[in-house]
Amino acid sequence: NGTFSQDIPLVPGANSVIATAVDKAGNIGNSPTVTVTFDTTKPVVTITTPQNNLLTNVAAQEIKGTVDNPAVTSVTLYLNGTPSTISVSGGNFNTTVPLGSGSNSIEVRATVGSNTGTSGTINVTVDNTAPNLTVGMTPPTNSITVTVASDKALAEPPTVTINATPLVTFIMNATDVN
Repeated sequence: NGTFSQDIPLVPGANSVIATAVDKAGNIGNSPTVTVTFDTTKPVVTITTPQNNLLTNVAAQEIKGTVDNPAVTSVTLYLNGTPSTISVSGGNFNTTVPLGSGSNSIEVRATVGSNTGTSGTINVTVDNTAPNLTVGMTPPTNSITVTVASDKALAEPPTVTINATPLVTFIMNATDVN
């Protein structure tokens, strides 16, 4: 007469558990077999949008991605370390979040049982500061050479407009693009 307990390590996959005991008279008793499945597979989580190391001036960013396990119905989004829950439908998640100015870290985690899969951390930088431009010119003759310098990397060469006339706009040639 008694109750006994013991922690027993499992192996990945199916584990058959049966208890056997011998009473004082020498009779052997067996429990029914119980099968316990130990699943060590973590869900695979992928962020498809936005791309890692995105530099943008748009604070509202759509976070899209996938989870490979159909049992997952929600994931946890960590935006700069703060968690929030996102629904998963058909293995897809999608939400729009407001990012702060500067660097933002984004991670998505999915959990099935005791197994948690992560997307890994991606970074998105929001930059709303316009570049500071300086203009230099050669002494005027019948033409001038205009040099424009920027304190930031530019996506394309700057344009120069003369006398605010739309017909006289020049796209500058890149001489030292950073």
